[in-house]
Amino acid sequence: MNNIDLANALVFHGLGIQKETFDDRLIAQKKIYLLQMLGIDLGYHYNWYLHGPYAPSLTSYMYANLDWIQKSEESFACYKLSSKAKDCVNRVNRLAKHSVKAELGEAAWYELLASLHYIYQNNKSWKVKGTDDVFKKLRQYKPQYSEEQCQVAFNVLEQEGFCG
Repeated sequence: MNNIDLANALVFHGLGIQKETFDDRLIAQKKIYLLQMLGIDLGYHYNWYLHGPYAPSLTSYMYANLDWIQKSEESFACYKLSSKAKDCVNRVNRLAKHSVKAELGEAAWYELLASLHYIYQNNKSWKVKGTDDVFKKLRQYKPQYSEEQCQVAFNVLEQEGFCG
């Protein structure tokens, strides 16, 4: 086990990362993306894909390593995340409680949050200015989300310190 595996194991455990279903993998992608946006760099590089920000290397890593990580949790018991990393993991996990405001399930909620954030952060390449443009651009790619859901999600991102 190397330091990358140890860091991933602690973060995956803290975020409750699973890979059994499509929704599990989607949530994992979005949670890790949002965590990295808080400054906890695990080395995954994201690009835009059908369901928003996506890191192919994260999917590969999860398929290759998540089973043994979950079976070996006792081996990691003597290791702890830094206080900053733990705080950031908690912030990402806290986002889930706001999904009811947008009337979305957990997977759709994290997809909306991460997608909005990605477009907002990459506004020049997406040719958007201001949140109204971000919402319009997102809805071009993801018409399943309403203007109101975008506003709720963006407000949560701002309140929780992901944008602003």
